[in-house]
Amino acid sequence: MGAGPGGLAFALAMARQGRPPVIIEKDRFDFRAGAGIQLTPNGTAILNALGLGDRLRDCSVSAAELEIWDYQGGSKLAAFPFKPVSGEWPGPYWLARRQDLLSALRDAAQNLGVEILHGCRVRSVSVDLDGAECEFSDGSRREFDLVVGADGINSVVRTAINGLCPGKFSGHVAWRSTVPANANDSIPASGNVRIVLAPRRHAVLYAVDRGRMLNLVAVEERKRWIGNTARRKGHVETFRNVFGDFGKPTREIFEKFDSFEEWALYERRIAPKSWKGRAVIIGDALHPMLPFLGQGANAALEDAWTLAFQIAANEELESAFDGFHSMRKDRVAKVVARSRRQALAYHLTNPALRTAAHASLRIANHFYPNALCRSLKWLYGRDFIKESV
Repeated sequence: MGAGPGGLAFALAMARQGRPPVIIEKDRFDFRAGAGIQLTPNGTAILNALGLGDRLRDCSVSAAELEIWDYQGGSKLAAFPFKPVSGEWPGPYWLARRQDLLSALRDAAQNLGVEILHGCRVRSVSVDLDGAECEFSDGSRREFDLVVGADGINSVVRTAINGLCPGKFSGHVAWRSTVPANANDSIPASGNVRIVLAPRRHAVLYAVDRGRMLNLVAVEERKRWIGNTARRKGHVETFRNVFGDFGKPTREIFEKFDSFEEWALYERRIAPKSWKGRAVIIGDALHPMLPFLGQGANAALEDAWTLAFQIAANEELESAFDGFHSMRKDRVAKVVARSRRQALAYHLTNPALRTAAHASLRIANHFYPNALCRSLKWLYGRDFIKESV
């Protein structure tokens, strides 16, 4: 269930084993959702193994450096190259459009016989040792031998396995937008990821679509979210008020964007159980995480590959599910925790702490230019393809 990166990748992986599943998706494909996406080496290694490397490389931007800027005066604090020692990362680092990732996964899955049922909203799931039954919003029911819940933070499959555990507003709101890039803009020309740090706010800018589009994600802390949905159209004037004190270089880039979507970022604890009977959950259904490490989609790809591998390697589904849980539990717990802590590092408010943090960045940039690659080896360097051979 669910036609996001995790659901589509799992379906493709199973189809490549000769067992194409059926995907149940409640909506039509919304290729605009999320705009840009960072496909980090741990994720691209899996996309390469699924046969999508050439297609995605041709429509993406290769990340060159991570630029860290301070919002005041628009000064650059550091620039760390994405150039690991040969062999330390299992794949490249691509900056892509979410729609390009989903299109590639969908087309490859359908070419191998995967059926995608659009507009099928599942109301509830009941599971036992023999199978799983889905009840749809129109009252109809359908039984399956196996249900994989890749249906997001509000997963009905998670509820069937773990009971009801509502998500809560994290205190962060993300503003998302894309605009056509100017050939003279420094970010598309360089292929860099630029993070601009401010008290209780930050912004991330990078090029996608072969450098033709500029992607913006700007995050602010907010005490509460008023509304019935987690996503809505944002007002340009409100954005300008929230981020209007950024220095001239960044503010001039902000002025290029004339439409936004506001996303309330919700949290939900990692599900205590990843499976029950003939149902299992992956991606945000299992371990929703804040986006401050750029790992939501990449972690879902890891889940999809690991689960498909375990199913292929074990005769009994229970053994496959146990193997999946064992391989993923420590990894995702660490990523979720690091993502949460990253928000604190981005949004420092104490002037003394900000000054000290900025000085540390400058020192590391000058004396240890490979510090970023080294510090991320635990995340980007995990090779799930080799582990499944």
